[in-house]
Amino acid sequence: MERGYHGAIAAAAEAGNNVIADHHRADLDPRLLAGFDALMVGVRCPLGELERREADRPPELRGFARSQYDDVRGGNEYDVEVNTAESSPEECARRVAAQYRKTASSG
Repeated sequence: MERGYHGAIAAAAEAGNNVIADHHRADLDPRLLAGFDALMVGVRCPLGELERREADRPPELRGFARSQYDDVRGGNEYDVEVNTAESSPEECARRVAAQYRKTASSG
């Protein structure tokens, strides 16, 4: 399933679409993004805060934060990182947009 998802990301971009893809694992093959203007964004949040947020979800949707936490914290390299426990969604979006503008103007 992961391989299909990776291929779908690349296919959507190749078709001319702007793509925002949520991927929590370190195994995204960067070659899939070769030739595209791609901005890699690391979204961080302490585990305790993630679990607090999950507590408001239905029981069947809880537990993902803990099960994926170490994968997310893996050795990925990002163009910009945001921390949703420290910054508002608007501030996170501003930081991402600023990095995108900076990257696009230097490319």
